[in-house]
Amino acid sequence: SGDSPKKSRRKRRRGLLLLLIFFLLIGAGLGGYFFYINQVKGRCQGAVRQIFSMAESMDFSSVDSSYLPPALQENPDIREYVDDYVRNALEEYRIDGLLERAGITIDTDALCDEIIQSASYEITGTQTTYNRCEVFVHTENTDFSALPEAIAGEVENSLSDASFWDSLQDFFSSIFSGRSHKGGEDSREHDEDEDLFASLYEDFRASAPTTETDSSIVFGIENGQWTLLSLDEDLLYSYYGLAALKAE
Repeated sequence: SGDSPKKSRRKRRRGLLLLLIFFLLIGAGLGGYFFYINQVKGRCQGAVRQIFSMAESMDFSSVDSSYLPPALQENPDIREYVDDYVRNALEEYRIDGLLERAGITIDTDALCDEIIQSASYEITGTQTTYNRCEVFVHTENTDFSALPEAIAGEVENSLSDASFWDSLQDFFSSIFSGRSHKGGEDSREHDEDEDLFASLYEDFRASAPTTETDSSIVFGIENGQWTLLSLDEDLLYSYYGLAALKAE
């Protein structure tokens, strides 16, 4: 019976050792899991940044169409879409001829540059499991799809309002007074009008409505690989400020 205390102590030490090993295994498992989750989270956020980096080019022609919203499947080249949209809108509002007579064209490439300059996105959160990652994103921009209608409205109202369209008022006043912008004698006034017209986008952003969206981009494991599962189309529409694109 003299060995009983020793055996009891050995059992306790063995039990404590097994318990320690158990907790070490649990800790290692949890540590490995959270390390994996953080890795997935970082990669998903990096993928979202890549999506919006590609969005800056305004060209999704190289993207598998199955990943794109319906409107972008039809118009993967956003610059081409903007050009067609502006021209069609000005024709619809019957002011294309007015601008043409004034010798003025709207530079749609400059408009696209303004769209990107004004666009913004922010990753607001991430929820991750071992096989799914949802990245929450906020996007916003000036509603550039309202630009042609706004110009048409001001022309239709004979530019009577002293609003942010003051820059356009001087520009179009020459049209209604019968002065020609194509002749050399009015070149100085023509340059001044072009300067006023160039400030249109800055003035437009100051008073135009904005588009904002809070939604998510979801990644997950499909066929054994991580892939994009869904992208809320509203995120892109508000990022570009082209609500009209969604209606296409």
